[in-house]
Amino acid sequence: RGHLKTQAAVVGAGMAGVLTAYALQQAGLSVVVLEAGRIAGGQTQNTTAKITSQHGLFYQKLIRTAGKDQARLYASANESAVEEFETLIREEQIHCHFKRL
Repeated sequence: RGHLKTQAAVVGAGMAGVLTAYALQQAGLSVVVLEAGRIAGGQTQNTTAKITSQHGLFYQKLIRTAGKDQARLYASANESAVEEFETLIREEQIHCHFKRL
């Protein structure tokens, strides 16, 4: 079927895969996204379409199993991701009704 040369391959074209590919491309890499099914199908298709760093009872379990420091790192990483989404939406002028609540 032919050959494709790239610097990075992202497996899965859900929200995480597409955003990963976008970040790699913005960093100057040649990127290909591999998807067996439908783009934005699967897990992405079945979500509530909210971006959140608040995972309710999960933090209690994480504190119990991994400790407060790890839970704090997880929360910080998730909050950073929300901020990255907000930046991307603003910079690329994506019309998606994003609202910080």
